[in-house]
Formats: sequence, C-alpha cells, structure tokens
Amino acid sequence: MPRPRSVTDEQILEGALKAIGKHGPARLTLAHVASEVGLSPATLLQRFGSKAALLAAVAGGSTAYAEEAFDEAAARTESPLEALMDALAGFARAITTREELANHLAMLQLDVADPKLRGQAADQAAAVRRRIAGLLAQATRQGELAGDTNAGGLAETVYTAYNGALITWALYGQGELQRWLRKRIQAVLEPHRR
Repeated sequence: MPRPRSVTDEQILEGALKAIGKHGPARLTLAHVASEVGLSPATLLQRFGSKAALLAAVAGGSTAYAEEAFDEAAARTESPLEALMDALAGFARAITTREELANHLAMLQLDVADPKLRGQAADQAAAVRRRIAGLLAQATRQGELAGDTNAGGLAETVYTAYNGALITWALYGQGELQRWLRKRIQAVLEPHRR
C-alpha cells in the first residue's frame, strides 16, 4: 500500500505560485518549489514529471483557484460589491513588490505564447468575467447598483480596469497593491451605484 501524501497537489501548486512570484517561471527550479512545500525536488519530479508539467498544472488550476476566491469572498459578506472587491483584491494578496508582479506577468507571457496554456488562461479569464457579472447582477437586484445597470458590459469594464490597475501599480502606483486595485474598481463602480 502506498504511503499517504503529506503534501497535497493543491499545496504544491500554491507553493509553485509563491516560487514563481519570487523567481519567475524562467528561473524557477523544482528545488525552489520543493523548498516552499517541504518536499524534495525528486518527489516533485515523481509527481509532475517535469518543470513544464508543473507549470502546466499551475495554469490548469487557475480557474478553480479563481472560482474558490469568489466563493470565499461571497461567503464573508452580504454585499455583492464588497465580495467582488474582496475577490479581485484577493488575487493579488501574495504580491507585495513590483518584482513579484513582474514574475507573475512573465507567467502570463508563457500562458499567451503556449497554445495549451493560452486555452487554460482564457478559461480562467472567462470564469472571472462570469463571476464578476454574476455579482454585479446580484448587486443590481439587491439595490446596490442602479436598476438599469448592464451587468455583462460593466463586468467587462471592471475586469479591464482590474488588469490595467495591475500594470499602472507596477509602473507608478504607490502603497499596497490591494488598496490600489480596490480604489480603481470602486471608481469604475461609483457611477453605477444607487
């Protein structure tokens, strides 16, 4: 009977995300990930087969990670708009420096360049936009937003503002990234509030 795993694949993928933030995908080694999760590089090689397969698993888990972030944010508050801001800001909670953001953007570059990874990134983006639209529609029903709000159109604008805010913070933003993101998302939502 095989020995039970002391570290789950989900924990390894979280550790890989941390290591990507520190080192970027090009400089990332299995030893970096192993040190994040307390395993040997050989164990990671056994589980995933290669660094490329581990990066593909990180990309493949991004949709589930996004869905989970929205579920957790919605469970913490009755306000759909607060849940929306919590979820989006929460995606950036591990990013505290411009270097970490640059390293995660390098992972996005891999996602865009590789057709398989690009499909997974597109699935994650579609899931995020769908969840944003769902929370905006709920906010409209609950009276947080004006009754004539186009949730789908506003969701696209919010998602674009979120991604743009990541870049502007990297270039000239001040303070904590999560606050920077919240302020930009609030500015987009303000004209639509009741």
